[in-house]
Amino acid sequence: MLFISHSNATSDVEYTAADAKKFIVTAEKTIQDLAENNGDAYYLMEVNPNYDTKRHSAMAMRLSGEATTRLALEAVNFDGVELDHDSRRRLNFIKLALTSPVPENEKNADKYASNATSLRKMYSKGQFCQKGSECLDLKTIGQKMNSSREHDELLTLWQGAQQISRPMRSVFQEQVTFANEGANRLGYNNTGALWRSHFEMPAADFSNELERSWHQVKPLYNALQCHVRAKLSEQYGSDKVALNKPIPAHLLGSFSANNWTNLYDLIESKPITSGSGYDITQLLNQQNYDRLKMVRSAENFWTSLGFNPFPDTLYERSTITERNGDPSCHQDTWVFGDELDDMRIQMCLDVTKKDFTHLHKSYTFFHYMGAQTNLAKHFRNIAANGFYSALRETIQLSLTPTYLKDIGLLDKLPDQSYELGNLMALALDKVTAIPYSMVADKWRQMVFSGEISPENYNQSWWQLREEYQGISAPETVTEDDFDASMIANIAFNRPDVGSGYMPNLFLENMLQFQFHKSLCDLSNNKEALHRCSIYNSKKAGKHLNDMFKIGTSQHWSKSLVALTGQSRIDGSAMVEYFAPLKAYLDEQNKDRQCGW
Repeated sequence: MLFISHSNATSDVEYTAADAKKFIVTAEKTIQDLAENNGDAYYLMEVNPNYDTKRHSAMAMRLSGEATTRLALEAVNFDGVELDHDSRRRLNFIKLALTSPVPENEKNADKYASNATSLRKMYSKGQFCQKGSECLDLKTIGQKMNSSREHDELLTLWQGAQQISRPMRSVFQEQVTFANEGANRLGYNNTGALWRSHFEMPAADFSNELERSWHQVKPLYNALQCHVRAKLSEQYGSDKVALNKPIPAHLLGSFSANNWTNLYDLIESKPITSGSGYDITQLLNQQNYDRLKMVRSAENFWTSLGFNPFPDTLYERSTITERNGDPSCHQDTWVFGDELDDMRIQMCLDVTKKDFTHLHKSYTFFHYMGAQTNLAKHFRNIAANGFYSALRETIQLSLTPTYLKDIGLLDKLPDQSYELGNLMALALDKVTAIPYSMVADKWRQMVFSGEISPENYNQSWWQLREEYQGISAPETVTEDDFDASMIANIAFNRPDVGSGYMPNLFLENMLQFQFHKSLCDLSNNKEALHRCSIYNSKKAGKHLNDMFKIGTSQHWSKSLVALTGQSRIDGSAMVEYFAPLKAYLDEQNKDRQCGW
């Protein structure tokens, strides 16, 4: 089949399947070579930050970005060429490497770039200043909102964030037009369709999948929202938090209200440490753990599942230092070489629960990539957006008291009465993220498609937040406001800023429980799901490895089947995991008017 180029070419050119395959091979090699060079340069900058390493990293990133853009746009020339399934997938990966294509019109492209800079500057440099008080940026406002318990202070902080976000509205509106022009260049109707295409499903079908699985966990969320609202009403009074209306958003600790863990002390009388019955940081220090022993302990978790020990080079070449309270310390894992056998850790570690947990999760990357040596380079990757973060969190779910007892950190299991505190703390993190990710993704999709017009940006934002999250603006808002831009990855109009592209966040929080349940079933777990650890289960490890081996060589649903036996997202595992908490919430809510 022949195809007459309709974009990017200066004259009509006929392309064939042979042309497309030749292009794919050349493009993949270029992208891979530049990606490796970019990775090497970035690694050197991370372990030895100085003027030269920063300059080389910036140059490598620029060259990689330029090549990605050029090749993605050239790939469009083969959209109409009849290709085999494998070649078409590879061609699509080349196109999808470009998440934010610029408009073809040079003037619009320049404006698009300057707008992006302006939005970042407005978001990071904008300030709210009160007479006689310090001026605050959005980051500082967010930090203060996370810790404050004073209603009037929280309201003032919210109003300050509104002042900062308001000027972003007109620039964002222009960026939507430019972003859609760029998406059109790659053959997509709008930017939302481009971003959704990463999931290799029609956009409408993917939306339906999210809605279906959301409705599975909605009763759990509604029960949690009802209980939290009642506790907030006790704290601030029913005149501030009505028991039959949405929760005022400024009381939930962040602009997004996707994580309510800062409210734990208002929700439960016991602190989180006593809620678990033990303090992991204290246990680690009592057992004389140091940084190396923590690294070895995390490796032992994975070898218990049947994965190979790490090569000696990991310990010889890694950079492991004390954090010493340095907030700029990055924590990364690296895999180099064609055989994926040069693995390195670059981390600042303290002997704490946080870093102990982080190490266990981080090794997911080593084993995911290490299992793919038999794949062609272009298929060595994570199955789909959201899968890697979900798998990392799945490992964390296995760091239960049973596991801690098995490795000698606990002498005996804590009383089960302590479990409710753990489940509450986890639900305030994981369950609350589900409807937030639905809101943010749905709003952006409708903005890009034109279903939400600029005249209704703010009204539509709060309609969705009320529908899904059961929260409301703290006071009357107008279309002069632009409250969605308080969230970084919306303000920047990119899929990969801040907490990530919204379906990623949804999938991370939904799939980790689906993965955990399947692995626990394979481990012949007889305990309640929230007590299960897959430690020492070779069968669970084999299924993990079978999933890892697939990479992107097949549709992501095949990876889901390999691990869970299911081809669809399933929220029932999350419901099962939090079943004891749901029973507790229902008991607490029995005389309350839930809903909004």
